[in-house]
Amino acid sequence: MGAGAARYAGIGAIVGFCFLGMLLYTIDKEVPASQGGGSSIPAWPSFFEDRFLDWRKGLAAGRAPGRAGLGGGGGVVVARFDDESLERIGRWPWSRRVWAEFVDKAARFGARTLAFDVLFSEPEEACPGEASADLALARAFRGFQSGPGRRIVLPYSTNISGRRGTDDFEGVPDGLYGFVIDARSPHGAALDGQFVTRSTYPLGELVVPGAGLGHIQARADRDGVFRRYHLVAAVDGLHLPSVALLAYQSHTGDRASLEIGPPGGQSVLAAVGGGVPVNPDGTVTVNWSGGVGDFGAVTVHGVLEAEDDDPVLREVLRDALVFVGSTAFGAHDFRHTPIDTQLPGVYAHANVVRMFLDGAFVKPHETSTKLSWLILVACAAASVLAGLLRSPVVDAAVLAGFVGGLVALDQWALLPRGYEVRLFFCFLSLSGCYLWTTFLSFYESNRDKRFLRSAFGAYLSPKLIRRMHESGERPRLGGEAGVRTAFFSDVERFTSISEKLSPERLVALLNAYLTAMTDILLGEEGTLDKYEGDAIVAFFGAPVPLADHARRACLAAVRMRERLEGLKEGWGRRDAGWPPGVRDMRVRIGINTGEMVTGNMGSSQRMDYTMMGDAVNTAARLESSAAHYGAGVHVSAATREAAGEGFLWRELDVVRLVGKERPVATFELLGLADGAPGGLAELASGFGEGARLYRSGRFGEALAVFEGTARLEPRRSGPNPSLVLAERCRSLGGDPPEGWDGVWTLREK
Repeated sequence: MGAGAARYAGIGAIVGFCFLGMLLYTIDKEVPASQGGGSSIPAWPSFFEDRFLDWRKGLAAGRAPGRAGLGGGGGVVVARFDDESLERIGRWPWSRRVWAEFVDKAARFGARTLAFDVLFSEPEEACPGEASADLALARAFRGFQSGPGRRIVLPYSTNISGRRGTDDFEGVPDGLYGFVIDARSPHGAALDGQFVTRSTYPLGELVVPGAGLGHIQARADRDGVFRRYHLVAAVDGLHLPSVALLAYQSHTGDRASLEIGPPGGQSVLAAVGGGVPVNPDGTVTVNWSGGVGDFGAVTVHGVLEAEDDDPVLREVLRDALVFVGSTAFGAHDFRHTPIDTQLPGVYAHANVVRMFLDGAFVKPHETSTKLSWLILVACAAASVLAGLLRSPVVDAAVLAGFVGGLVALDQWALLPRGYEVRLFFCFLSLSGCYLWTTFLSFYESNRDKRFLRSAFGAYLSPKLIRRMHESGERPRLGGEAGVRTAFFSDVERFTSISEKLSPERLVALLNAYLTAMTDILLGEEGTLDKYEGDAIVAFFGAPVPLADHARRACLAAVRMRERLEGLKEGWGRRDAGWPPGVRDMRVRIGINTGEMVTGNMGSSQRMDYTMMGDAVNTAARLESSAAHYGAGVHVSAATREAAGEGFLWRELDVVRLVGKERPVATFELLGLADGAPGGLAELASGFGEGARLYRSGRFGEALAVFEGTARLEPRRSGPNPSLVLAERCRSLGGDPPEGWDGVWTLREK
């Protein structure tokens, strides 16, 4: 599969996976359990989507429109009995007289609705002759409700298992008929049946006239998180309100009505603030708007200990709907909710009432589902289009734009208004496609790098290949001037060698030789310009600048000659079958340092990275003129100076090269200074003295020196520099010619 096909296949798989996850999540949430929802449907989409939604709800807590319920002026207040209250007031459960005093105090401070999240289901035992504490609390309830618009709301619990237990009432207790919610069922459906629990039903003495009775029940989702609240209980065909709903109705005078939806579908509880979707089990999804610290709050002991004219409590409790509940750790009344993993249960009632006051109900599943699919399609389309453009910048911009925009929209507009958009799979499609295309780009980048190395590694230096890859630019015509070192090498009498070999053997010989030499060249970070048969043309110092380019060129020359000796040992074996010319192969090298231009040169259709300039021509002439002297590595004075210490040189000549007017001082590189044989050091010293005598016109003295150094030459057969200069001294005679300046002009390349 090609890279393009893999890119599109991967994007398609990621988008398809996200669509599948969204579909399974939708089925899991909207299909009743009796039809397979929540049981046979894979739970993994809900696991991720629900937790992501919980996290987003925690971030958005407190942003619901209106922000009703901050306490004072009719808002929602929580009267907490916390650990400090338990410590100050005494052992739990408290006497009803304590509660009676609290109710009286709350009335004095102006509370309008007092809803308890505390069960008063058993009588309090009293000593003989002692007045009943239950009657004292009942009097306090009546006294509280004697004020205009005031009401007490007491809780009871229901059995939501669907099967009536021995502790459940047969039907609806008489005291609850006054709180039945008006309901209609146009589809003939009903909510899941529940039963009123006898053991938690308020004590008869405390159910004073006018007091409200609302059920409390909590059941977590299958992952242990409380996202829903039991708002309506269907008992014996009648529909009863929860503590939160009844407290809201008592506080506002709103008369809610229920329209039951189709079987397995959502019903709607109509209230002044709007319609709240009700699930078949009577629960509503809570639009959690705040936890501890987000509501007006007092403590029970603070109310009991305060003066009757306390201005702070009067301001907080004035006309407030007060929920009384535990926040003490010892009471173990904590819930794992989307906004807090340990939220006291009383705050669930407060959040539901605030939801009603603000009209910020969670939208029906259908509404959020349609919006979720719309956003997922938009994210998928953006991911596919970004992938087609194959631009990392576009991919990153699409990811950042969509994610940032959706987060802002979700936090400031959607969640506060009850839209529970399923963003996990939307973000997964965006991030998954981005990571996939990024991975492919990284893979293709490495593949391209490997291709460049394999295709051009034999021709260009590794640094040039890396720069080509990193820049990502197409090669273009043009060059860059600078001081660099040009390198030319050639095999002596290669034509005669090639005449003795078959084409196959010739290619094998060249490949072995050029491979070994090129490895050394690239090892010194040289750049191979070209091969011309057996000749190697290269340069140092471009395209990546090298401060020691001359030194590297000289090191490459020395190591090439050493490596050639190793190759010749193998070629010289009897069973190798190479002719004598191969076993005696010699290489000439010319090196020059100077100003030159390097770059891509040629035509717009075909170009080579090469070098041009007079300094390049000089290096080529030095290589060819090395044959005149019988020298191995012929270098210019400029290279000798730039190469620095560590080499053994012999001062060779001052010549006017073929085609050149300006004379050049030249040297022969004999090897590295360290470890050089003593004979070579003596040769370099003696030959240098002879060269100085020669240039000063003292040909006789120079001849004697050169005849002596000839015995030290490493190459005895054929020409060598000592023999060449000795013959030149003989031809010049005793006295120097007129105008002698020590410069010799070469007539042949």
